[in-house]
Amino acid sequence: MFQKNLLNQKEIEEVVNEHLTIMSKARVLINYIIQKGPDACKLFISHICSRDCSLDEKLQLF
Repeated sequence: MFQKNLLNQKEIEEVVNEHLTIMSKARVLINYIIQKGPDACKLFISHICSRDCSLDEKLQLF
């Protein structure tokens, strides 16, 4: 996410260091992506699909 400029260093550090549960980390990460607009959302979804095709199918992302 950092390499694609979706998140800056401060945002990454907040997700990793300030949130204890996986659900909390996911919620904050998704909120950051949504705030960055539709192009960021598409990149994020694309990354999810490349990492886990079965999740893509379950969530019907495409």
